[in-house]
Amino acid sequence: MPDGSHVISGGPDEKLVVTDLATGEHSRAIEPHRSWIVSLALSRDARTVVSAGWYPGTADVWSLEDGKHRTALEKHSRSIRSLALSPDGTLLATGSIDKTLVIWRTDEWTPVATIDAEGSVGTVAFSPDGRSVAAGQEEADPSLVTLWDLAGD
Repeated sequence: MPDGSHVISGGPDEKLVVTDLATGEHSRAIEPHRSWIVSLALSRDARTVVSAGWYPGTADVWSLEDGKHRTALEKHSRSIRSLALSPDGTLLATGSIDKTLVIWRTDEWTPVATIDAEGSVGTVAFSPDGRSVAAGQEEADPSLVTLWDLAGD
């Protein structure tokens, strides 16, 4: 969490767990998730977390305040491997083994762009100014990182 007192994690048990770092106690568990959790993105205000599981190519948006599921982000045809929120929190990038990167608006959780990659997208990250997104791609020859300009400059 932003204040450094807690950490949120997910894994093969299909649960999101908030752990108090001082005591090691689990202060909250959110379940069930769709499958093994492979990536998480936490909002700057620590009120929302987005999780992606190994299957079915869907990211889920959760409220950390009440533990409730807000919405499912369904655009990929295969497993999402990576999530990243833009520095200002207005955009989410999801990268998938279906060789696409999807950019979502976080105010309504709607897709605004789908970017075709050369390989499976294993990791995504926004530039510090949020105007570009990078994707690490597997299966390209050689494995590569591509940078896309989101500002249209």
